[in-house]
Amino acid sequence: MFQRSISVALIVLALSISALAQPALYWINIQTGIERSTLLGGNREIVIPASQVTPKGIALDLWNQKIYWTDWVSDKIQRSNLDGTEIEDIIVADLALPDGLALDLEGEMMYWTDSGKKDIKRAKMDGTEMEVLVTYQNINLDGIALDPGANKMYWTEWGDGAAIGKVKRANLDGSMIEDIVAISGSIIKGIALDLNQGKVYWTDCTLGKVSRTNLNGGIIEDLVTGLSTPLGLALDLENGNIYWTDLGSRKLQRSSMDGSQVEDVITENINKPHGLAIDPDLPIQVGTKVVEDGLSINIFPNPVADFLHIEQLPAKSRIIIYTSQGREILNTFVEPSGLEVMVTHWPVGVYSLKVVNKNNQSTTYQFVKI
Repeated sequence: MFQRSISVALIVLALSISALAQPALYWINIQTGIERSTLLGGNREIVIPASQVTPKGIALDLWNQKIYWTDWVSDKIQRSNLDGTEIEDIIVADLALPDGLALDLEGEMMYWTDSGKKDIKRAKMDGTEMEVLVTYQNINLDGIALDPGANKMYWTEWGDGAAIGKVKRANLDGSMIEDIVAISGSIIKGIALDLNQGKVYWTDCTLGKVSRTNLNGGIIEDLVTGLSTPLGLALDLENGNIYWTDLGSRKLQRSSMDGSQVEDVITENINKPHGLAIDPDLPIQVGTKVVEDGLSINIFPNPVADFLHIEQLPAKSRIIIYTSQGREILNTFVEPSGLEVMVTHWPVGVYSLKVVNKNNQSTTYQFVKI
């Protein structure tokens, strides 16, 4: 009986890891609800039907296998499992047209913009301890994105008596607000961050563009132009692609990170597409790893609960570990004999481990904290 229990547990764990490793694109289609597909648009399915939700913003909690969204008709923030089951109301009060939504998984906080209340709020991911961070008198708020490692949040806004679209940022508590981008005749909507390259991306639905600049502002690069009404935005950093929804052309499209190779992903049966989010392809390989120079790096156990062992490293190696949000949490040189890392108190989820050898060549692996 004990042996059978172990076998069943291993099967469940393997299935969980397999689910984490499958790339998926989640997006809001007002006509049908919340949908998902592969990154190329295949295997399309409705996760939560429009009869149950009227979503606007969407975010993924891959550590706990949850979808979060704002409902701008019922004025709620809700969540469910990634397959749409077990829908829960998280916040049902003090909302009026909630829009953009972002999650700080390590801090266990969610942040959102509210165009009706004209403010930006945050709360624990269970909906408790809600607080107002930024308030306006007359402004339209849309997307929001987080850089928890730098204690920053970024958001898009437009209006205030003039057609000026802006990207702004502040500390996570709402202090030290500053303009990053201000464009006349613009309505800026979606926003996404590439923290590794230090870039902020956004969609401009009036000027029909996807653009980017440095996280602290500077020269603006218009990457994709000639679009109809681009709204939602998400970055597939693993594969080097930008995804966006286009309300006017009723499409879901993508391009390379430099704006080249624009292509349609979904073009049929789309009505009023809005926010989107990506569950990236994170190939999780368990056990011994082999690098280019023939040395085998042993990473165990994987999945890990308490102590991660990294052995048989090339000489003068550097180990860097990142969270799934791209935040660096360990960066150290190690001896060939190896390294033991205590992960007991790390949040459950998928982590990236980069090994950099003395020739500055690197290889990245993934491991699971359970």
